[in-house]
Amino acid sequence: MNFAAFQLETGLAALVILLLILDGSCKQSLHVAKGYAAGIVGLGILLILSFTYLKTPVVIPEALIQLDTMALGFKRMFLALGLGFFIINQNWIARRRDNFISYQSIFLLSLIGMMLSSSVNNLLMMFLTMEIVAVSFYVMVGYNKKTEQSLEAGVKYLIMAGLASAIMIMGIAFVYGISGTLDFNELAEFTPDENSRDAYWMGIILIVAGLGFKISAFPFQYWAPDVYQGTSAPTTGMLASASKAVGFILLARFACAAMPLGSPIITTFWAILAASSILYGNLCAIPQRDIKRLIAFSGIANAGYMMLAFSVGGTMAMSAMFYYLIVYVFSILGAFLAISLIETEVGSTDMDALSCLPQRAPFAGFLLAVSMASMAGIPPLAGFMGKFLLLKALFIRGMADTPILILAIVALIGIIISIYYYFLVIRCIYWPANQAYLLRTSGSKIFLTSALYLAGVISLIMMILPGIYPELLLDGTDWMASTLGELLQH
Repeated sequence: MNFAAFQLETGLAALVILLLILDGSCKQSLHVAKGYAAGIVGLGILLILSFTYLKTPVVIPEALIQLDTMALGFKRMFLALGLGFFIINQNWIARRRDNFISYQSIFLLSLIGMMLSSSVNNLLMMFLTMEIVAVSFYVMVGYNKKTEQSLEAGVKYLIMAGLASAIMIMGIAFVYGISGTLDFNELAEFTPDENSRDAYWMGIILIVAGLGFKISAFPFQYWAPDVYQGTSAPTTGMLASASKAVGFILLARFACAAMPLGSPIITTFWAILAASSILYGNLCAIPQRDIKRLIAFSGIANAGYMMLAFSVGGTMAMSAMFYYLIVYVFSILGAFLAISLIETEVGSTDMDALSCLPQRAPFAGFLLAVSMASMAGIPPLAGFMGKFLLLKALFIRGMADTPILILAIVALIGIIISIYYYFLVIRCIYWPANQAYLLRTSGSKIFLTSALYLAGVISLIMMILPGIYPELLLDGTDWMASTLGELLQH
Protein backbone atom coordinates (compact mmCIF):
# COMPACT_ATOMS: atom_id res chain seq x y z
CA MET A 1 0.00 0.00 0.00
CA ASN A 2 1.34 3.43 -0.98
CA PHE A 3 0.42 5.47 2.12
CA ALA A 4 2.15 8.59 0.79
CA ALA A 5 -0.35 8.68 -2.07
CA PHE A 6 -3.29 9.57 0.18
CA GLN A 7 -1.75 11.59 3.02
CA LEU A 8 -3.28 14.83 1.74
CA GLU A 9 -6.67 13.13 1.40
CA THR A 10 -6.37 11.93 5.01
CA GLY A 11 -5.77 15.54 6.04
CA LEU A 12 -8.89 16.61 4.15
CA ALA A 13 -10.94 13.90 5.86
CA ALA A 14 -9.66 15.15 9.24
CA LEU A 15 -10.73 18.67 8.25
CA VAL A 16 -14.26 17.43 7.50
CA ILE A 17 -14.43 15.75 10.91
CA LEU A 18 -13.20 18.95 12.56
CA LEU A 19 -15.93 20.98 10.85
CA LEU A 20 -18.58 18.50 12.00
CA ILE A 21 -17.27 18.70 15.59
CA LEU A 22 -17.37 22.50 15.48
CA ASP A 23 -20.90 22.33 14.14
CA GLY A 24 -22.05 20.20 17.05
CA SER A 25 -20.16 21.96 19.84
CA CYS A 26 -20.68 25.67 19.08
CA LYS A 27 -23.67 27.96 19.00
CA GLN A 28 -25.20 28.86 15.64
CA SER A 29 -23.77 32.40 15.81
CA LEU A 30 -20.26 31.07 16.39
CA HIS A 31 -19.79 27.86 14.44
CA VAL A 32 -20.08 29.38 10.98
CA ALA A 33 -17.23 31.86 11.53
CA LYS A 34 -15.08 29.25 13.26
CA GLY A 35 -15.81 26.60 10.65
CA TYR A 36 -15.09 29.03 7.81
CA ALA A 37 -11.76 30.04 9.38
CA ALA A 38 -10.85 26.41 10.10
CA GLY A 39 -11.64 25.44 6.50
CA ILE A 40 -9.51 28.19 4.97
CA VAL A 41 -6.60 27.56 7.34
CA GLY A 42 -6.84 23.77 6.90
CA LEU A 43 -6.86 23.93 3.10
CA GLY A 44 -4.06 26.49 3.16
CA ILE A 45 -1.88 24.27 5.38
CA LEU A 46 -2.49 21.23 3.16
CA LEU A 47 -1.58 23.27 0.07
CA ILE A 48 1.67 24.43 1.71
CA LEU A 49 2.48 20.87 2.83
CA SER A 50 1.99 19.61 -0.73
CA PHE A 51 4.89 21.85 -1.79
CA THR A 52 7.12 21.35 1.26
CA TYR A 53 6.50 17.96 2.89
CA LEU A 54 5.51 16.04 -0.27
CA LYS A 55 8.12 17.46 -2.62
CA THR A 56 9.03 14.26 -4.43
CA PRO A 57 6.97 11.45 -5.97
CA VAL A 58 6.61 8.11 -4.19
CA VAL A 59 5.92 5.25 -6.62
CA ILE A 60 5.45 1.65 -5.46
CA PRO A 61 5.09 -0.97 -8.22
CA GLU A 62 1.65 -2.61 -8.47
CA ALA A 63 0.09 -0.23 -5.91
CA LEU A 64 -3.52 0.72 -6.67
CA ILE A 65 -2.76 4.43 -6.20
CA GLN A 66 0.53 6.23 -6.83
CA LEU A 67 2.07 9.54 -5.82
CA ASP A 68 3.78 10.07 -9.17
CA THR A 69 4.58 13.41 -10.78
CA MET A 70 1.16 13.69 -12.41
CA ALA A 71 -0.66 12.92 -9.16
CA LEU A 72 1.40 15.36 -7.10
CA GLY A 73 0.88 18.19 -9.58
CA PHE A 74 -2.87 17.75 -9.82
CA LYS A 75 -3.29 17.33 -6.04
CA ARG A 76 -1.76 20.79 -5.67
CA MET A 77 -4.10 22.14 -8.34
CA PHE A 78 -7.17 20.66 -6.65
CA LEU A 79 -6.17 22.08 -3.26
CA ALA A 80 -5.71 25.58 -4.70
CA LEU A 81 -8.96 25.30 -6.62
CA GLY A 82 -10.71 23.89 -3.55
CA LEU A 83 -9.54 26.82 -1.44
CA GLY A 84 -10.97 29.25 -3.99
CA PHE A 85 -14.32 27.51 -4.24
CA PHE A 86 -14.54 27.02 -0.46
CA ILE A 87 -14.48 30.82 -0.18
CA ILE A 88 -17.03 31.26 -3.00
CA ASN A 89 -19.28 28.60 -1.43
CA GLN A 90 -19.26 30.38 1.93
CA ASN A 91 -20.18 33.71 0.33
CA TRP A 92 -23.10 32.01 -1.45
CA ILE A 93 -24.19 30.22 1.75
CA ALA A 94 -24.02 33.40 3.84
CA ARG A 95 -26.11 35.41 1.40
CA ARG A 96 -28.73 32.64 1.29
CA ARG A 97 -28.55 32.15 5.10
CA ASP A 98 -28.16 28.46 4.51
CA ASN A 99 -26.48 25.69 6.50
CA PHE A 100 -22.70 26.08 6.35
CA ILE A 101 -21.63 22.62 7.43
CA SER A 102 -23.83 20.46 5.22
CA TYR A 103 -22.80 22.02 1.89
CA GLN A 104 -19.12 22.60 2.68
CA SER A 105 -18.66 19.09 4.10
CA ILE A 106 -20.07 17.53 0.94
CA PHE A 107 -17.87 19.82 -1.12
CA LEU A 108 -14.74 18.71 0.79
CA LEU A 109 -15.72 15.06 0.37
CA SER A 110 -15.93 15.62 -3.38
CA LEU A 111 -12.49 17.23 -3.20
CA ILE A 112 -11.12 14.06 -1.57
CA GLY A 113 -12.43 12.04 -4.51
CA MET A 114 -10.90 14.48 -6.99
CA MET A 115 -7.48 14.27 -5.39
CA LEU A 116 -7.63 10.47 -5.21
CA SER A 117 -8.53 10.35 -8.91
CA SER A 118 -5.21 11.94 -9.80
CA SER A 119 -3.38 8.98 -8.23
CA VAL A 120 -5.18 5.97 -9.69
CA ASN A 121 -3.19 3.18 -11.28
CA ASN A 122 -6.00 0.69 -11.65
CA LEU A 123 -9.30 0.45 -13.55
CA LEU A 124 -11.29 -0.41 -10.42
CA MET A 125 -9.83 2.54 -8.49
CA MET A 126 -10.60 4.75 -11.48
CA PHE A 127 -14.25 3.77 -11.25
CA LEU A 128 -14.40 4.13 -7.46
CA THR A 129 -12.84 7.60 -7.37
CA MET A 130 -15.11 8.76 -10.15
CA GLU A 131 -18.11 7.55 -8.14
CA ILE A 132 -16.93 9.34 -4.99
CA VAL A 133 -16.96 12.58 -6.95
CA ALA A 134 -20.27 11.78 -8.69
CA VAL A 135 -22.16 10.90 -5.48
CA SER A 136 -21.06 14.18 -3.88
CA PHE A 137 -22.27 16.10 -6.91
CA TYR A 138 -25.63 14.28 -6.85
CA VAL A 139 -26.25 16.05 -3.54
CA MET A 140 -24.72 19.42 -4.44
CA VAL A 141 -26.54 19.75 -7.77
CA GLY A 142 -29.95 19.20 -6.14
CA TYR A 143 -29.01 20.96 -2.90
CA ASN A 144 -31.35 23.94 -3.29
CA LYS A 145 -34.56 22.03 -2.57
CA LYS A 146 -36.70 25.17 -2.64
CA THR A 147 -36.39 25.66 -6.38
CA GLU A 148 -37.87 23.39 -9.02
CA GLN A 149 -34.94 24.03 -11.37
CA SER A 150 -32.43 22.68 -8.84
CA LEU A 151 -34.44 19.53 -8.17
CA GLU A 152 -34.86 18.94 -11.91
CA ALA A 153 -31.13 19.43 -12.46
CA GLY A 154 -30.35 17.03 -9.62
CA VAL A 155 -32.58 14.28 -11.03
CA LYS A 156 -31.22 14.78 -14.55
CA TYR A 157 -27.63 14.62 -13.34
CA LEU A 158 -28.37 11.54 -11.22
CA ILE A 159 -29.93 9.64 -14.12
CA MET A 160 -27.29 10.58 -16.68
CA ALA A 161 -24.35 10.01 -14.31
CA GLY A 162 -25.80 6.65 -13.28
CA LEU A 163 -26.09 5.66 -16.94
CA ALA A 164 -22.49 6.75 -17.59
CA SER A 165 -21.30 4.70 -14.60
CA ALA A 166 -23.15 1.63 -15.83
CA ILE A 167 -21.61 1.98 -19.29
CA MET A 168 -18.17 2.43 -17.80
CA ILE A 169 -18.35 -0.60 -15.47
CA MET A 170 -19.51 -2.70 -18.42
CA GLY A 171 -16.46 -1.55 -20.38
CA ILE A 172 -14.18 -2.41 -17.45
CA ALA A 173 -15.72 -5.89 -17.36
CA PHE A 174 -14.95 -6.37 -21.07
CA VAL A 175 -11.35 -5.17 -20.70
CA TYR A 176 -10.69 -7.23 -17.57
CA GLY A 177 -12.31 -10.32 -19.06
CA ILE A 178 -10.01 -10.18 -22.09
CA SER A 179 -6.78 -8.90 -20.54
CA GLY A 180 -7.04 -10.46 -17.08
CA THR A 181 -5.68 -7.31 -15.44
CA LEU A 182 -6.92 -4.01 -13.99
CA ASP A 183 -3.46 -2.47 -13.60
CA PHE A 184 -2.59 0.34 -16.01
CA ASN A 185 1.06 -0.70 -16.35
CA GLU A 186 0.13 -4.28 -17.22
CA LEU A 187 -2.62 -3.04 -19.54
CA ALA A 188 -0.04 -0.95 -21.43
CA GLU A 189 1.89 -4.13 -22.22
CA PHE A 190 -1.16 -6.19 -23.20
CA THR A 191 -2.09 -6.93 -26.82
CA PRO A 192 -5.35 -8.82 -27.48
CA ASP A 193 -5.31 -11.79 -29.83
CA GLU A 194 -7.35 -11.82 -33.03
CA ASN A 195 -10.31 -13.71 -31.54
CA SER A 196 -10.81 -11.31 -28.62
CA ARG A 197 -9.82 -8.04 -30.29
CA ASP A 198 -13.38 -6.85 -31.03
CA ALA A 199 -14.58 -7.47 -27.47
CA TYR A 200 -11.51 -5.75 -26.05
CA TRP A 201 -12.03 -2.64 -28.16
CA MET A 202 -15.72 -2.62 -27.31
CA GLY A 203 -14.66 -2.35 -23.67
CA ILE A 204 -12.25 0.47 -24.48
CA ILE A 205 -14.99 2.43 -26.28
CA LEU A 206 -17.46 1.93 -23.40
CA ILE A 207 -14.93 3.24 -20.86
CA VAL A 208 -14.19 6.27 -23.06
CA ALA A 209 -17.95 6.89 -23.30
CA GLY A 210 -18.29 6.80 -19.52
CA LEU A 211 -15.44 9.28 -19.09
CA GLY A 212 -16.84 11.36 -21.98
CA PHE A 213 -19.80 12.14 -19.72
CA LYS A 214 -17.47 13.58 -17.07
CA ILE A 215 -15.84 15.96 -19.54
CA SER A 216 -19.17 16.75 -21.28
CA ALA A 217 -17.69 16.03 -24.70
CA PHE A 218 -19.85 15.48 -27.78
CA PRO A 219 -21.94 13.27 -28.03
CA PHE A 220 -22.16 12.83 -24.23
CA GLN A 221 -22.96 16.48 -23.49
CA TYR A 222 -26.77 16.58 -23.32
CA TRP A 223 -26.93 16.87 -19.54
CA ALA A 224 -24.56 19.84 -19.20
CA PRO A 225 -26.56 22.96 -20.26
CA ASP A 226 -29.68 22.14 -18.21
CA VAL A 227 -27.74 20.98 -15.15
CA TYR A 228 -25.40 23.99 -15.25
CA GLN A 229 -28.35 26.36 -15.46
CA GLY A 230 -30.46 24.62 -12.82
CA THR A 231 -27.96 24.27 -10.01
CA SER A 232 -26.28 26.96 -7.90
CA ALA A 233 -23.43 29.03 -9.34
CA PRO A 234 -20.71 27.56 -7.03
CA THR A 235 -21.75 23.99 -7.93
CA THR A 236 -21.86 24.90 -11.61
CA GLY A 237 -18.34 26.29 -11.30
CA MET A 238 -17.11 23.06 -9.73
CA LEU A 239 -18.80 20.97 -12.44
CA ALA A 240 -17.25 23.15 -15.16
CA SER A 241 -13.75 23.07 -13.67
CA ALA A 242 -12.83 20.40 -11.12
CA SER A 243 -15.24 17.71 -12.34
CA LYS A 244 -14.05 18.21 -15.92
CA ALA A 245 -10.45 18.05 -14.71
CA VAL A 246 -11.16 14.68 -13.03
CA GLY A 247 -12.50 13.33 -16.31
CA PHE A 248 -9.42 14.42 -18.28
CA ILE A 249 -6.98 13.12 -15.67
CA LEU A 250 -8.59 9.69 -15.71
CA LEU A 251 -8.94 9.74 -19.49
CA ALA A 252 -5.26 10.64 -19.92
CA ARG A 253 -4.08 7.77 -17.73
CA PHE A 254 -6.45 5.27 -19.34
CA ALA A 255 -5.87 6.33 -22.96
CA CYS A 256 -2.07 6.28 -22.60
CA ALA A 257 -2.23 2.80 -21.06
CA ALA A 258 -4.89 1.10 -23.18
CA MET A 259 -4.88 2.87 -26.55
CA PRO A 260 -2.01 3.12 -29.06
CA LEU A 261 -2.12 6.92 -29.31
CA GLY A 262 -0.72 8.16 -32.60
CA SER A 263 -1.81 5.18 -34.67
CA PRO A 264 -3.94 6.10 -37.73
CA ILE A 265 -7.24 4.59 -36.49
CA ILE A 266 -6.92 6.06 -32.98
CA THR A 267 -5.90 9.44 -34.40
CA THR A 268 -9.02 9.48 -36.58
CA PHE A 269 -11.20 8.41 -33.63
CA TRP A 270 -10.01 11.23 -31.38
CA ALA A 271 -10.00 13.74 -34.26
CA ILE A 272 -13.70 13.07 -34.89
CA LEU A 273 -14.59 13.45 -31.19
CA ALA A 274 -12.50 16.62 -30.83
CA ALA A 275 -13.78 18.29 -34.01
CA SER A 276 -17.42 17.45 -33.19
CA SER A 277 -17.08 18.87 -29.66
CA ILE A 278 -15.39 22.06 -30.89
CA LEU A 279 -17.99 22.79 -33.58
CA TYR A 280 -21.03 21.78 -31.53
CA GLY A 281 -19.99 23.66 -28.41
CA ASN A 282 -18.98 26.88 -30.13
CA LEU A 283 -21.98 27.06 -32.48
CA CYS A 284 -24.49 26.32 -29.72
CA ALA A 285 -22.92 28.90 -27.39
CA ILE A 286 -23.62 31.80 -29.78
CA PRO A 287 -27.39 32.23 -29.14
CA GLN A 288 -27.26 31.68 -25.36
CA ARG A 289 -28.56 34.45 -23.10
CA ASP A 290 -27.86 32.76 -19.77
CA ILE A 291 -24.21 32.98 -18.71
CA LYS A 292 -24.22 29.51 -17.10
CA ARG A 293 -25.63 27.88 -20.25
CA LEU A 294 -23.06 29.75 -22.33
CA ILE A 295 -20.24 28.36 -20.16
CA ALA A 296 -21.77 24.88 -20.45
CA PHE A 297 -21.56 24.98 -24.25
CA SER A 298 -18.13 26.64 -24.21
CA GLY A 299 -17.03 23.85 -21.87
CA ILE A 300 -17.99 21.31 -24.54
CA ALA A 301 -15.81 23.20 -27.02
CA ASN A 302 -12.95 23.41 -24.52
CA ALA A 303 -13.19 19.65 -24.00
CA GLY A 304 -12.69 19.37 -27.76
CA TYR A 305 -9.56 21.54 -27.62
CA MET A 306 -8.10 19.39 -24.87
CA MET A 307 -8.89 16.20 -26.80
CA LEU A 308 -6.53 17.47 -29.52
CA ALA A 309 -3.76 16.02 -27.35
CA PHE A 310 -5.20 12.49 -27.62
CA SER A 311 -5.33 12.72 -31.40
CA VAL A 312 -1.62 13.61 -31.44
CA GLY A 313 -0.24 11.45 -28.62
CA GLY A 314 3.17 11.88 -27.01
CA THR A 315 4.30 13.63 -23.83
CA MET A 316 4.57 17.07 -25.47
CA ALA A 317 0.87 17.00 -26.42
CA MET A 318 -0.08 15.73 -22.95
CA SER A 319 1.95 18.50 -21.32
CA ALA A 320 0.13 21.04 -23.51
CA MET A 321 -3.21 19.56 -22.46
CA PHE A 322 -2.26 19.77 -18.76
CA TYR A 323 -1.20 23.40 -19.25
CA TYR A 324 -4.52 24.20 -20.94
CA LEU A 325 -6.52 22.30 -18.30
CA ILE A 326 -4.90 24.09 -15.35
CA VAL A 327 -5.36 27.51 -16.94
CA TYR A 328 -8.96 26.69 -17.86
CA VAL A 329 -10.03 25.61 -14.37
CA PHE A 330 -8.63 28.78 -12.79
CA SER A 331 -10.36 30.89 -15.46
CA ILE A 332 -13.62 29.19 -14.44
CA LEU A 333 -12.83 29.95 -10.78
CA GLY A 334 -12.56 33.66 -11.55
CA ALA A 335 -15.67 33.66 -13.72
CA PHE A 336 -17.84 31.97 -11.12
CA LEU A 337 -16.72 34.25 -8.34
CA ALA A 338 -18.49 37.01 -10.27
CA ILE A 339 -21.40 34.84 -11.43
CA SER A 340 -22.19 33.70 -7.87
CA LEU A 341 -22.39 37.35 -6.79
CA ILE A 342 -24.77 38.12 -9.66
CA GLU A 343 -26.95 35.11 -8.85
CA THR A 344 -27.31 35.98 -5.16
CA GLU A 345 -27.57 39.78 -5.46
CA VAL A 346 -29.58 40.20 -8.66
CA GLY A 347 -31.35 36.83 -8.62
CA SER A 348 -30.57 36.12 -12.27
CA THR A 349 -27.76 34.79 -14.44
CA ASP A 350 -29.12 36.39 -17.60
CA MET A 351 -26.53 38.25 -19.65
CA ASP A 352 -28.28 41.57 -18.98
CA ALA A 353 -27.67 41.13 -15.24
CA LEU A 354 -23.93 41.43 -15.85
CA SER A 355 -24.31 45.15 -16.52
CA CYS A 356 -24.47 45.89 -12.79
CA LEU A 357 -20.94 44.67 -12.11
CA PRO A 358 -18.88 47.80 -13.05
CA GLN A 359 -20.93 49.94 -10.67
CA ARG A 360 -21.68 47.51 -7.83
CA ALA A 361 -18.64 45.16 -7.89
CA PRO A 362 -15.92 46.51 -10.22
CA PHE A 363 -13.31 43.92 -9.19
CA ALA A 364 -15.73 41.06 -9.94
CA GLY A 365 -16.59 42.64 -13.30
CA PHE A 366 -12.91 42.94 -14.22
CA LEU A 367 -12.28 39.36 -13.10
CA LEU A 368 -15.12 38.03 -15.26
CA ALA A 369 -13.89 40.02 -18.26
CA VAL A 370 -10.32 38.70 -17.88
CA SER A 371 -11.67 35.15 -17.52
CA MET A 372 -13.62 35.47 -20.76
CA ALA A 373 -10.62 36.98 -22.57
CA SER A 374 -8.38 34.16 -21.34
CA MET A 375 -10.81 31.46 -22.47
CA ALA A 376 -11.10 33.23 -25.82
CA GLY A 377 -7.33 32.93 -26.24
CA ILE A 378 -6.40 36.62 -26.22
CA PRO A 379 -2.65 37.29 -25.70
CA PRO A 380 -0.83 37.73 -23.40
CA LEU A 381 -3.22 35.76 -21.18
CA ALA A 382 -2.49 32.13 -20.39
CA GLY A 383 -5.49 30.88 -22.38
CA PHE A 384 -3.76 32.03 -25.56
CA MET A 385 -0.61 30.11 -24.68
CA GLY A 386 -2.66 27.00 -23.93
CA LYS A 387 -4.30 27.06 -27.36
CA PHE A 388 -0.96 27.83 -29.00
CA LEU A 389 0.74 24.83 -27.35
CA LEU A 390 -2.03 22.45 -28.42
CA LEU A 391 -1.96 23.72 -32.00
CA LYS A 392 1.84 23.53 -31.98
CA ALA A 393 1.57 19.84 -31.06
CA LEU A 394 -0.74 19.33 -34.05
CA PHE A 395 1.67 21.03 -36.46
CA ILE A 396 4.66 19.10 -35.15
CA ARG A 397 2.76 15.83 -35.61
CA GLY A 398 2.62 16.63 -39.30
CA MET A 399 0.18 18.52 -41.50
CA ALA A 400 0.49 15.83 -44.20
CA ASP A 401 -1.76 13.63 -42.05
CA THR A 402 -5.30 14.33 -43.34
CA PRO A 403 -7.20 13.91 -40.02
CA ILE A 404 -4.68 16.18 -38.30
CA LEU A 405 -4.97 18.79 -41.07
CA ILE A 406 -8.78 18.83 -40.88
CA LEU A 407 -8.63 18.95 -37.08
CA ALA A 408 -6.26 21.93 -37.12
CA ILE A 409 -8.62 23.83 -39.46
CA VAL A 410 -11.64 23.01 -37.28
CA ALA A 411 -9.77 24.11 -34.14
CA LEU A 412 -8.84 27.46 -35.71
CA ILE A 413 -12.43 28.01 -36.87
CA GLY A 414 -13.67 27.18 -33.39
CA ILE A 415 -11.28 29.67 -31.78
CA ILE A 416 -12.49 32.42 -34.14
CA ILE A 417 -16.16 31.64 -33.38
CA SER A 418 -15.54 31.61 -29.63
CA ILE A 419 -14.06 35.11 -29.67
CA TYR A 420 -17.50 36.40 -30.67
CA TYR A 421 -19.50 35.02 -27.74
CA TYR A 422 -16.77 35.52 -25.13
CA PHE A 423 -16.56 39.18 -26.09
CA LEU A 424 -20.35 39.35 -26.08
CA VAL A 425 -20.09 38.69 -22.33
CA ILE A 426 -17.53 41.48 -21.96
CA ARG A 427 -19.79 43.81 -23.93
CA CYS A 428 -22.71 43.01 -21.63
CA ILE A 429 -20.54 43.95 -18.64
CA TYR A 430 -19.16 47.28 -19.84
CA TRP A 431 -21.37 48.31 -22.80
CA PRO A 432 -24.85 46.93 -22.01
CA ALA A 433 -27.93 47.26 -24.17
CA ASN A 434 -30.40 50.03 -23.35
CA GLN A 435 -32.84 47.78 -21.48
CA ALA A 436 -30.03 46.47 -19.26
CA TYR A 437 -28.48 49.84 -18.52
CA LEU A 438 -30.88 50.53 -15.64
CA LEU A 439 -29.33 47.65 -13.69
CA ARG A 440 -26.04 49.52 -13.64
CA THR A 441 -27.37 52.33 -11.45
CA SER A 442 -29.83 50.30 -9.35
CA GLY A 443 -28.85 48.55 -6.13
CA SER A 444 -26.16 49.18 -3.57
CA LYS A 445 -22.51 48.22 -3.71
CA ILE A 446 -21.78 44.51 -3.42
CA PHE A 447 -19.39 43.93 -0.53
CA LEU A 448 -16.50 41.56 -1.23
CA THR A 449 -14.70 40.05 1.73
CA SER A 450 -10.92 39.83 1.92
CA ALA A 451 -11.20 36.09 1.32
CA LEU A 452 -13.13 36.70 -1.92
CA TYR A 453 -10.42 39.07 -3.07
CA LEU A 454 -7.89 36.33 -2.25
CA ALA A 455 -9.77 33.83 -4.43
CA GLY A 456 -9.94 36.41 -7.22
CA VAL A 457 -6.23 37.17 -6.98
CA ILE A 458 -5.39 33.44 -7.15
CA SER A 459 -7.43 33.22 -10.34
CA LEU A 460 -5.86 36.35 -11.87
CA ILE A 461 -2.32 35.13 -11.14
CA MET A 462 -3.02 31.81 -12.87
CA MET A 463 -4.52 33.58 -15.90
CA ILE A 464 -1.83 36.24 -16.34
CA LEU A 465 1.59 35.01 -15.16
CA PRO A 466 1.71 31.74 -17.17
CA GLY A 467 0.77 33.74 -20.26
CA ILE A 468 3.64 36.20 -19.79
CA TYR A 469 6.14 33.60 -18.54
CA PRO A 470 4.94 30.22 -19.87
CA GLU A 471 7.91 28.40 -18.31
CA LEU A 472 6.43 29.04 -14.85
CA LEU A 473 3.75 26.46 -15.60
CA LEU A 474 5.14 24.60 -18.61
CA ASP A 475 8.09 23.18 -16.68
CA GLY A 476 5.62 21.76 -14.18
CA THR A 477 3.32 20.26 -16.81
CA ASP A 478 6.31 18.68 -18.58
CA TRP A 479 7.26 17.15 -15.24
CA MET A 480 3.70 15.88 -14.73
CA ALA A 481 3.45 14.46 -18.26
CA SER A 482 6.62 12.42 -17.73
CA THR A 483 4.46 9.89 -15.85
CA LEU A 484 2.40 9.30 -18.98
CA GLY A 485 5.59 8.98 -21.02
CA GLU A 486 6.37 5.80 -19.12
CA LEU A 487 3.00 4.31 -20.16
CA LEU A 488 3.41 5.46 -23.77
CA GLN A 489 6.79 3.72 -24.03
CA HIS A 490 5.31 0.26 -23.44
